[in-house]
Amino acid sequence: MIDILLATYNADKYIAQQIDSILTQTYEDFKIIISDDGSKDNTISIINKYISKHSDKITLLPFTKNLGVKENFNYLLKSSNSEYIAFSDHDDIWIENKLEVSIKKLKQIENNSPALIYSDKSLVDEKIHLISLSSNKTENLKADNFKLNKLLVQNTASGCTIMINKKLKDIIGDIPDEALMHDHYIMLIASIFGKIEYIDKPLILYRQHENNVIGGKKYNLTYAFNKFFEGRKKIVKRFKQKIYQSKKIEDLYGDQIDSAKLEIIKKFNLLDNVGYFKFRYILIRYNFFQAGLLRNIGMLILL
Repeated sequence: MIDILLATYNADKYIAQQIDSILTQTYEDFKIIISDDGSKDNTISIINKYISKHSDKITLLPFTKNLGVKENFNYLLKSSNSEYIAFSDHDDIWIENKLEVSIKKLKQIENNSPALIYSDKSLVDEKIHLISLSSNKTENLKADNFKLNKLLVQNTASGCTIMINKKLKDIIGDIPDEALMHDHYIMLIASIFGKIEYIDKPLILYRQHENNVIGGKKYNLTYAFNKFFEGRKKIVKRFKQKIYQSKKIEDLYGDQIDSAKLEIIKKFNLLDNVGYFKFRYILIRYNFFQAGLLRNIGMLILL
């Protein structure tokens, strides 16, 4: 059984298409668990109509308070008890064999260990017109590079493509406040304690619209200039958040992490409080770099 964790918020324009794409999957042993984050539109009404027809497949969790994306997924994660868990955004569309391909790959690699798989995704506009067949190529992401030193600096997986097993879920426990996003944190825990595999083909249509929390950005000179003009303070703040996330992982799991990986985490955490030259020495020595030359030039100039 797969639990599909679906977080919604003001999604009445998109939610029906997403639920339909899940209900018509070629792999049928799943249930959808939905947590709505206080929608002000017709999202709940639409969800309830689906529940009336598919009560065996769809559950809506009780609303408590507005949580935000990260905490909403944390709430969903704690509600799951299935052997396998997939994450879903409210505005995408799944390719019909997404679950089938994902669960097959996850079962191949897990071997009684914590495990995670994720895939590429195609970018589409609000009306499902194709923008890019491969989001990872558009964003110039080395999506199969999920070594710990790389993940500390840059997450390569979108949560909406991730599937994990229960062994990994049990290690994750609560996603802490210090986590940048649920998907980044989950990827890091999988890299430290388990196995990760990338499926090099798009399994979802990733919708781009004005309300995206995080969207696919084309990697080019315009992207680089936009990042540069965000300002140094914003970029430094974001990098420090990655360090705080890493420090929290050390606090929570330090005595459980093998020595080689713990050294990488400790060296990354040092970047919070070292001088100009030591900062760059650690970046180079431990290869704390992102995918793409432009990103790394910007990091060396602005941090």
